[in-house]
Amino acid sequence: MKRSIISTGLVLLILVGVVGLLRCCASTPGSVELAAAFTPQGALRVTHLGGAMEVRVLDAGGLLLATGKAHGRDTAELVFSWTPGSVYRIRTDAGSEAEVRAPESPPLLALRLHAPLGQPPTEVILRDPLPKTGEHRVPVRVSPGETLDIMLEIEKLSDDRPDLAVDVHSEVTGDMGGADLSQAWDAADEALSFEFDKHMYTARLRMGKTLPGGEVMVRVSSDDFDERFHLSFEPAALEAGTIRLAAWDMPTDALGNVKTGRPRDQVVMPNRVWGRLASWVGIRPMGHEATEAYTFQRIDVKNGGNYPVTLLIAGEGLDPATRRESRFFDPPTWDAGGGTNRTVAYLRVGAGETGRCVLPVYVAPDTPAGEYLRRIRVTALGSDHVLLEEERPFAIVRTKTWLTLWVAGVAALIALWLGGCLIFYQRLVRSFGVRTLVLLSLLGSLQFCLSFAGGWVSSVLYALLGPFNCLVGGFLTEVLTYLIVTAILYLVPRVGAMTIAGVISYLMGGIMFGTFGLADLLFVGSALAFREIFLLAFGVTRFHPGPGKPPALLPMMLALGFADAAATFTNLALFAVLYRLFYAPWFIVMNVAITGFLYTCVGVWLGRSLGRSLREVRP
Repeated sequence: MKRSIISTGLVLLILVGVVGLLRCCASTPGSVELAAAFTPQGALRVTHLGGAMEVRVLDAGGLLLATGKAHGRDTAELVFSWTPGSVYRIRTDAGSEAEVRAPESPPLLALRLHAPLGQPPTEVILRDPLPKTGEHRVPVRVSPGETLDIMLEIEKLSDDRPDLAVDVHSEVTGDMGGADLSQAWDAADEALSFEFDKHMYTARLRMGKTLPGGEVMVRVSSDDFDERFHLSFEPAALEAGTIRLAAWDMPTDALGNVKTGRPRDQVVMPNRVWGRLASWVGIRPMGHEATEAYTFQRIDVKNGGNYPVTLLIAGEGLDPATRRESRFFDPPTWDAGGGTNRTVAYLRVGAGETGRCVLPVYVAPDTPAGEYLRRIRVTALGSDHVLLEEERPFAIVRTKTWLTLWVAGVAALIALWLGGCLIFYQRLVRSFGVRTLVLLSLLGSLQFCLSFAGGWVSSVLYALLGPFNCLVGGFLTEVLTYLIVTAILYLVPRVGAMTIAGVISYLMGGIMFGTFGLADLLFVGSALAFREIFLLAFGVTRFHPGPGKPPALLPMMLALGFADAAATFTNLALFAVLYRLFYAPWFIVMNVAITGFLYTCVGVWLGRSLGRSLREVRP
């Protein structure tokens, strides 16, 4: 009794110690706590949320002023009307709290000079009391012959002054080296009336053969302030070779994930024959919307420069003969103004980092099958200087019309075979008798077992041999399959024997693995129908065979060889038509000629001894 009490006490003591240690670790003084600060633009930025999803701002009296969502990030920004110098409390739904004091004066005006447009701007925030003068140096990295877009943005951030008149003026000083400022800024008394009122001024600067030694001065002034931006020009740090292509994959999904099982650099489109046939009979087939991307391509870009850059990536589809843009890959056009008819993406890449973007690929419904070129052109946003240009071939693939007709013919053949089996089912079963049906069932079950074992071995070999597995693993599966098929023909050389044994083998696989499907009517049905037709055509089977000699070996080899070759080709055609899985011509020929015909003949030749032995012992 004493031992049990002592043991229980020790266990409780250990548990209390572990819990205390965990609490001490959780409350380590060095852990990061909730923090908040006002940005120069006047927004409240809350950081280190620690998994919180909602942030609330309250005044000193506890009145709720603003609510923001984190959306899974560790930072949230809130915009609300705050009083200069006041203290605000921040709370999160996770229980964290913090306090922050507002600046002594609110931001009044924001001046942003984008040189070039698209790159991080030079920003100046003006507060009351407004400074009399301000000088700002803006280095512009540019190459000779380059064209830059420049934009000046003036935004009013407060309603403290109802009407604020601003003058904008630009002038060129010094030797510009042949540079041309196509649009000079000269706007007087541009009034900013309300909060967040904004004026934007754009210009285009074309460089000459040499970099300018002078400057472009942009002056923003009013009665209370005078801010001047001095644009000087430096050699570009981003030249051809600084931006490199790290990866380029097509097709992908909208998130940039490569589609497994689909060939690279290939766009598979449906056969237009089916659409025409459907329209003739009044059926509207489910097609792809022309206004949506048909597929996507993922582009990874490496920035080898020393500073971050915003890139403009444009994708095009080219005719390989003329190397000009092809209309088949133009994005959809809209009647509304604005926008662009090009496929473009914007990508911000840090220094030494790799960025990723996903571009849509538009394909017109009437695009003919064939080889094409795809091209990407990368420029720094706001400049026409090409930093990277790459071209790669790709193919538009459609199911061949004759392949579609072949599948349609096979489907009709299977329908006739299936209809005949249903109509003559009872007569066929009665003509075989119970003993023969049991024998065919046993042989069909054995065929499934051997095919299953051979399939496992073939799957293992496929990991090592890839598409050439048909030369090794295919030999094993074909030989095992046609050993039993040959034995069945030696014992029961009648029309319908292949069908009964084949259906038993298929049912066993479907029951064990749950692999029943409508497509099996085409895959399994075509194999059985071809066996029955070729065996009857070569005289191997009869409707009412006599008790004579067993079937001849050569006709049996040819019949089953041609039947399996036709079934193998039909399977590949069904994969192409139903699942858009296309194979190289050499792979099709290798499978049909070697696996389908040659290995089948070898299996029949090896199975003749088994068939003769079984025929001798059969009563």
